[in-house]
Order: sequence, then structure tokens, then C-alpha cells
Amino acid sequence: MLTKLKSEKPEEPISYSEIDIQKIGGIMHLISKISNGVSRTRLLKLMYLIDEASVIELGVPVSPIEYKVAKLGPLAQKVWSELQPDNTTFGDLVNVDLKITGDSECFLITPIGNPNLELFSEYETELIETIVKKYKETETDVLINDILHHEDTLWGKMVKEHNIDFDKLPTRISNYTIDFSSLIKDSEEKLHYYNSYHNTR
Repeated sequence: MLTKLKSEKPEEPISYSEIDIQKIGGIMHLISKISNGVSRTRLLKLMYLIDEASVIELGVPVSPIEYKVAKLGPLAQKVWSELQPDNTTFGDLVNVDLKITGDSECFLITPIGNPNLELFSEYETELIETIVKKYKETETDVLINDILHHEDTLWGKMVKEHNIDFDKLPTRISNYTIDFSSLIKDSEEKLHYYNSYHNTR
């Protein structure tokens, strides 16, 4: 029996600025281009890993995305909601198609149009390429379960700290947002950059 992907859609509308949308769409375009097409789940997990790596290295993320602490790991809830075949928010940069293989289905993301690369630093474009290629041979299930979805990750620590029981949540999505600042708590300089970034948003 096929999973009804539409029913997974969290009911939270997009609320980013136009520049944010172009930046997020640009990241998705670049990831899907390097990947020669990518599933929605894999795309959003890679986006999280890119932002996490950027915060660890520089103190600021590449994207303005907020990631919710959900049952299956960090979830870019607002972006997830928009990545449907009829999406218009990112429709000038990525195409979303329903792909059915045997008993499974997924949303396949492919690049279209041209992203505004002036929104990206050289570091950011290189990091995006590095992360995508690093996990190129890693299955999506492994990416989720072995890399992002265990107790030693930032997600796992927040689940434990806040005693989150996902089975008691109707959508399996908590109200908590991933706090990257705990990854750089020992660096005053990076914390300064991180706080400055969020204070200007």
C-alpha cells in the first residue's frame, strides 16, 4: 500500500522573506543539481548537515531555516510543507515530481532556472558541494538513522533534555527548535557571530 505523502504535510505556511526564499531555493537547486535529482527527505537532511557544519566552522548557518525537533530527526517544517508538486514558493528554482517505484513513492526534486549566486559566498557554495559529495554513497536511511537520529547528536540531546515523547504528539513534531548555539558554546567569537546573525533577522 502506497504511503500518502500529502497527509504528511505539516500545516505551517511559509513565512520567510523574498531574499530568504531565494537563498533557500538556491541551496535546494545546487543540491539537486549536484545530486542529479534528490528526494525531498534526503534534500532536507543534507540542508541540515550543511547548516550544522557552517555553524561549527564559522558560527553562522548557510540558510535561515529553523529546524524543528521531530520524531525522525531535525525537520525543516516550513520548507517541507512547500515542497509539493504544486508548490509555487520555490517553483522558479526547483521542480517537484511524485515518483513511484514499486510500493514506495517520494517527491523528487530537480533543478530548474538559475539561482542568484550573488547571495552565496565562495565558502557556502564550496560547503554545499562538499557535503553533498561527502554523503553521495550514503543511503538516506543511514543518513537519518546513523548520522542524524541518535542520542549523541544535537537532536538526540534536545530530545533527552526536554524529555520529548513523540508518540504523545499528534504530528510527531515538537515545539522545540534545534539550537545550534550549543555546538559552539566554547567559542566566544563564534557565539558572537551566531547571536548577531539571529538578532538581525
